[in-house]
Amino acid sequence: MFDSVFLFKVFLSFLAGGIFTAFTLYAAEKYGPKFGGMLAGLPSTTAVGLFFIGYAQSPKAASEAATLMPAAVGGSLIFVIFYVTLCKKLGYKLALLTASIVWLAISLPLAFFRFEDIYAATLFFLAAWVTTLFYLGRKKTDEKMPEKIDYSLGQKVSRAVFAGGIIAFAVVISSMFGPLWGGALAAFPAMFLSSFMILCRAYGCEYSTAFAKNTPLGLLGVLPYLWGVHYFYPTYGLVYGTIFSYVLSIAATYAVYRLMDVFRKKDSSARIP
Repeated sequence: MFDSVFLFKVFLSFLAGGIFTAFTLYAAEKYGPKFGGMLAGLPSTTAVGLFFIGYAQSPKAASEAATLMPAAVGGSLIFVIFYVTLCKKLGYKLALLTASIVWLAISLPLAFFRFEDIYAATLFFLAAWVTTLFYLGRKKTDEKMPEKIDYSLGQKVSRAVFAGGIIAFAVVISSMFGPLWGGALAAFPAMFLSSFMILCRAYGCEYSTAFAKNTPLGLLGVLPYLWGVHYFYPTYGLVYGTIFSYVLSIAATYAVYRLMDVFRKKDSSARIP
């Protein structure tokens, strides 16, 4: 069914996804939950998945896959809301299961009904982003929580394998059923799911909530990345298209981070008598 060249590309997608995930784990472990939460939201499995959909098929196929992905990534924000809301009430396992079902209910119909309107998908993402930002901003977390995340080797390997597997699966599905299906699956919140599972088991729901509070900042950077892939890939190809898209993503994330930092400082100054 698949030739050896395609299978090799799938293996490369698995390897690249695992390595990228290992890097984000290292950064989160070194710099703590705030930076780690923001980094987990940046284009990771999404970026690698789109790159290898384009590599295994064509840049045009990756561009097509990107059209519905803002809405699917918006579903990842809803995933975070459901997890944070249900973790203490149901336990992290049922919370993650429920959040995953909600994500599937949002994202898979997009591919099934061939949703290809990137403008409408962007509006859905922005609505989900604003809702999540305000909802998580109202959540109180313990200020005495540990500043560094300590992952075991087994946790690092299992998380990297899981994320790499999601990417490889998305590449295969894209080849079998079309780019829209691959794009929907590439947007699965693998980084969030594995992060929440590990953090909650090690530190409890409170710590994973602190991690979750910073994910909207990173996820906002996914939006310009997807627009970049949609427009740059057909014109500039995979390598330059990826570079240009990441420049847009990092610039947007940094700008929002600085803007929110200014608002936090003003808010803190206003509270001082």
